[in-house]
Amino acid sequence: MGKATAPLQTHEVAARIAKRHDTYEWLFLEEMRNSTGFGATRSADAIAFKMYGDLSIHGYEYKVTRSDWLKELQDPDKADTFKVYCDRWWLAVGDKDIVRPGELPPDWGLLVPYGKTMRVSRGAPELKPRPISRGMQASFMQRMYREAHSDETHQKEMEEARVKAKEHAECTAKSHVDMAMQERDSALAGIVAFEKASGIKISEYRGSNQGAMFKLFMQIQQDQAYLRRLAITAKELQSLSEAMTTFIGGITQKGAD
Repeated sequence: MGKATAPLQTHEVAARIAKRHDTYEWLFLEEMRNSTGFGATRSADAIAFKMYGDLSIHGYEYKVTRSDWLKELQDPDKADTFKVYCDRWWLAVGDKDIVRPGELPPDWGLLVPYGKTMRVSRGAPELKPRPISRGMQASFMQRMYREAHSDETHQKEMEEARVKAKEHAECTAKSHVDMAMQERDSALAGIVAFEKASGIKISEYRGSNQGAMFKLFMQIQQDQAYLRRLAITAKELQSLSEAMTTFIGGITQKGAD
């Protein structure tokens, strides 16, 4: 038994229907209004205009819940607002069980999920469309204008984003350079202070000379530590000698008594 798949959401149905018309032959527009301005009273989920061949118009209604589908059946005029201008009218559902046998109007086609696409559960019969109304023509032209303007706006936004990204990169690079320069200046200041305090010019020493000087410096440090230990030992021996002298003196005094 196959694994049950979750019903599709509206955006998933829309994406699959858009893919069906993703060729140069079709102009696919979503959320189409039946007119412009206050004259717009209805909207279709999608309208697909075939630009070659029979120049047909396909309309789409999306339903992803059964309750929404039953509501649609109670208001048939909603679909008729667009269906009268279409050569074929389709219902695309998010799950095959949304529409039950006998519920689909005879002049509708049905598309149901199938894998990663949509398959025709019932073909949409050919209709006899009316000429497109002036309101629909105006809505179509307005939509095309907005689509074109949207592309220009998108390109402008992309260019602005590119400029901002470049400025950010330059600012970041400058910050790193400034930090490196500060570290260099600090290191140079340390070298100058060392040379002043030691009387040694680091720039005058090369290669093994620097190693030899470092070795000598470490030897001096070790010798100084050794001398400090000798001094401590001599002091301890002196204290011990004084203690022994006092002890022997005490014994001698007792013998005399």
